[in-house]
Amino acid sequence: MPCQNRSDALAPAAIMMNLQPVEQETADAMTQMVITKETVVVEPTAQSLPAPETESFWQALVRWARYAIGTFVSCVVLFYVVWPLLAPAPWSGSASLVAHGWGLALINTLVVALVVVVLLVICMWLTHPDFPHAGLLCVSLAFCVLAMKAGPMHTLLRVYQGRYSILYHLLVGECVLWAMIIAVAELTSRMLFQRFFHNPRWASRAGLALPADLNQPHLLYSAPDILFRLRDRPLGQNPTDRLAANAAAFAITVVIGGLVANFFMRSELIGQVLFSCFVAFAIAAFFAAMFTPAATALWIWLAVPATAIVGYMLTGNQDVYPGHVPFPLARAMPLDYVSAGLAGAIIGYYTAVKLELHQRADEQYPAA
Repeated sequence: MPCQNRSDALAPAAIMMNLQPVEQETADAMTQMVITKETVVVEPTAQSLPAPETESFWQALVRWARYAIGTFVSCVVLFYVVWPLLAPAPWSGSASLVAHGWGLALINTLVVALVVVVLLVICMWLTHPDFPHAGLLCVSLAFCVLAMKAGPMHTLLRVYQGRYSILYHLLVGECVLWAMIIAVAELTSRMLFQRFFHNPRWASRAGLALPADLNQPHLLYSAPDILFRLRDRPLGQNPTDRLAANAAAFAITVVIGGLVANFFMRSELIGQVLFSCFVAFAIAAFFAAMFTPAATALWIWLAVPATAIVGYMLTGNQDVYPGHVPFPLARAMPLDYVSAGLAGAIIGYYTAVKLELHQRADEQYPAA
């Protein structure tokens, strides 16, 4: 009995001795948790940010080669499928959606829109991963080849000699049809990018470490969404604010694009016309994206055929010399505007976006 009582007396002491290491480990763990928590909230520095993504010369070369392949494939498809629909009829004198009359114009527009959708799928697959409108850029460059094959405006003017009012009303109607095709192409690009080709690389290639909340398909498509979040400014949810931004971008593109094209388009020569359209809308889209960052790209694209409509309406029924247009903006065909003009607008728009992203990257990684 005395031995048993002694064991009972020593038991609590042994238990206390065994608990001491456990309590010490718990205290150490709690201390580590506090230290970890304090470490997380420390203000990050340039050294703690993830390393910016870089692109080597060969990676850039492969990326541009994919653009070239996409443009070539688009050229082949457009030449064999779309060109027969746009080929000049004996009475029209130039390639046009309405070349074979208004009876077939809507059918031609539907077929061209379907072909553009197919080409967008192919080109976006070839250029992936890249910016959302890489496929549309390849298709618009391919349309430039058709514009060169179609020839200048003066052949059409000779056919409609003395009936210029009818001619320019036809061209205005064709611009509306091309605007519908551009809208379909924009909506298709958005859907394809969000569902199948979304990637943050087009934005992070500028050396920018994107926040985690931007790595989402519905955000990576929209350059305004990304830029506003990088500026720590919420994108306005008020439809009126977005509508005002879109209207401003549309107006800026039309005004600047029209003025620059009016300066460069000195003749109906197809090379000068395509160059003028490309440069004019590259500059216009650049300033539109810089001054109205909340605007969506669709309204900048639609401003291209709208500028052509302004040129045709201002020309009206003015007397012209055979094969010569007095108003410069009317010296280009609608196909010239929506091919070279749209390609220039895409490049100008993303040039402005890239400058903004580079600026944010410089803020994240300041020079030592």
